[in-house]
Amino acid sequence: MAILLGRITEDNNPNGGRDKINTAFGIIETVLSGSFTGSYWTSGSSGDYSTIALNDSATDAMGNYSLATGVDNIASGISSHAEGSSTTAVADNSHSEGYLAVSSGESSHAEGRSTTAIGDNSHSEGYLTVSSGNSSHAEGNATLAVFGYSHAEGYMTTAAGIYSHSEGYLTTASGDSSHSEGSGTTAIGLISHSEGYLTTASGASTHSEGWKTMAGGLFSHAEGGQTTAIGNSSHAEGFVTASFGVGSHAEGSTTTSIGYYSHAEGQETVSSGNSSHAEGDQTTAIGTNSHAEGDVTTAIGTRSHAEGNDTVSYGTSSHSEGSGTTSSGSYSHAEGGQTIAVGQSSHAEGFLTTASGGSSHAEGIFSKSNGIYSHAEGFQCISNGIYSHAEGNQSTSVGFNSHSEGNETTAVGNYSHAEGYTTTASGISSHSEGINNISIGNYSHAEGQLTQSIGNYSHAEGYFAVSIGINSHAEGCGTTATTAGSFSHAEGYATKSSGNYSHAEGEETVTYGPSSHAEGYKSMAVGSYSHAEGYSADTEGDSSHAEGYITTAIGNYSHAEGYTTTASGVASHTSGIINIANADYSQVLGGSGNTVNVDADGSAIVGALNVIAYSAFTTYVSNLNINQSKTIPTSGDTSGVVGDFTWDDNYVYIKTNKDGGAWGRASLDYAF
Repeated sequence: MAILLGRITEDNNPNGGRDKINTAFGIIETVLSGSFTGSYWTSGSSGDYSTIALNDSATDAMGNYSLATGVDNIASGISSHAEGSSTTAVADNSHSEGYLAVSSGESSHAEGRSTTAIGDNSHSEGYLTVSSGNSSHAEGNATLAVFGYSHAEGYMTTAAGIYSHSEGYLTTASGDSSHSEGSGTTAIGLISHSEGYLTTASGASTHSEGWKTMAGGLFSHAEGGQTTAIGNSSHAEGFVTASFGVGSHAEGSTTTSIGYYSHAEGQETVSSGNSSHAEGDQTTAIGTNSHAEGDVTTAIGTRSHAEGNDTVSYGTSSHSEGSGTTSSGSYSHAEGGQTIAVGQSSHAEGFLTTASGGSSHAEGIFSKSNGIYSHAEGFQCISNGIYSHAEGNQSTSVGFNSHSEGNETTAVGNYSHAEGYTTTASGISSHSEGINNISIGNYSHAEGQLTQSIGNYSHAEGYFAVSIGINSHAEGCGTTATTAGSFSHAEGYATKSSGNYSHAEGEETVTYGPSSHAEGYKSMAVGSYSHAEGYSADTEGDSSHAEGYITTAIGNYSHAEGYTTTASGVASHTSGIINIANADYSQVLGGSGNTVNVDADGSAIVGALNVIAYSAFTTYVSNLNINQSKTIPTSGDTSGVVGDFTWDDNYVYIKTNKDGGAWGRASLDYAF
């Protein structure tokens, strides 16, 4: 059944606009009641109760109860409505209006220009918009609502997820329940939200805002400029920041948080360990619970901490603070200026100090400790060795358990010890103390001032004492004693003991021979096992002995005693005053000015004055006095030995070889 509708014009209704409206309502009412007939409406090409406007275009209504008006419009769905120009209402209950609009989903609505409503109950409006999801809505310019309940608005926006919403300019919301707004933003993850300019929210429940930000992890949040939140529940804010770890937080400028629950803030900071924290300028925290703060600091290791300026801590629970400090090793600590702690539990503090070794400690200025449990403190002190210790000013200890302290002291050797001022101890268990002392040799000892002990077990003490040789000993107060020889001993003032086992004591005494002994004043023992004592005594022969005043024992086993005496022959003996025994086995006993010639071996001068002995095995006596007689022999008496002599008031008796050892006698003459 076709219904013809009459044309309403001002020609047949001169009352104007108000009458036009009233007339239009009347026409609609008449059409709906089926009682109006005219020439402007007609039925569609198919479908029950379809209606089209009667004009010269291709407008057609094909579905039951469909209505098509305008130019070249098609209403093909049941109860569909197409109006405008070149619009199409395809699905049941759909509505298209405007220009080139298409509503192909059931109960869909397309309006505007070149819009398309594809999904059931979808709505597309504006220009070049498409709503393809059920109950979706696309509006604006070139927008696309793809899935159910999505909403795209603005310019070239896309809502591709269920319940997604994109708005603004070139935005995309592809995740279910996602929201994208602003310019060039993208929300990909479930319930994600991107806003601002060129931002991306790709993880579920993520939020990206600002400029060129990206939130990729679940529940992550990126805000500011060029920030990136990758880890789940991570947060990046500021400028060019990135948070990669779960629960991580990066803020500031060019910061990065990589580890779980890590935090990077400030400028160019990096926190890469779990629960790590980097803050300040160009700081890096690498390791679980590590912390870097300040300026250009780095903390590498579990629970490591770097703070200050240009500091580095490397190792579990390591700590570096101050400026230019480095701690490398578990529980190491570097503090101050340009200090270095290398080794487990090492500690460096002060300025330009270095502690290298487990539990080592360096403090002060330019001090260095190298070795387990080593310790250096003060100025330019060095301890090199396990348990070594150097303290004071420019002290150095090298060796196991070595110790140097004071000013410019040096201890080199295991268990060596140097203390005081400019002292040196070199050797195992060596010891030097005092001022300008040197001990060189295992178990050597130098103390006092300007002393030197050179040799194993050597000992020098006092002032300007020197002991050179194994077990040598030099001592004295204000002395210049020098010893050179194994087991030698010099003591007193200006004494010198150079032979092995030699001993010089007193003042300006000298020993050269092995086991020699010089004592007194300016005495000299040259021969082996010789002994010089007294004043300027001299022993040159082996096992010789000189004693007294300016005495000389030259021959081996010789003995000179008294005043200015000389014993030059082998086993010679001289005593008295200015006596000389030149021959071997010769003797000068007492007297003065006597000489035994070199050829008079075995001769003796007894109690003489200015006697010269030329004959061998001869006894020279100037005056012979026998003050005690032997028992007077009787006739036939053979007692005694040949040569025995005695006297009484009448005779002189002598023992001879005659008759088997008889005594002879001569009478005394008192009448001369």
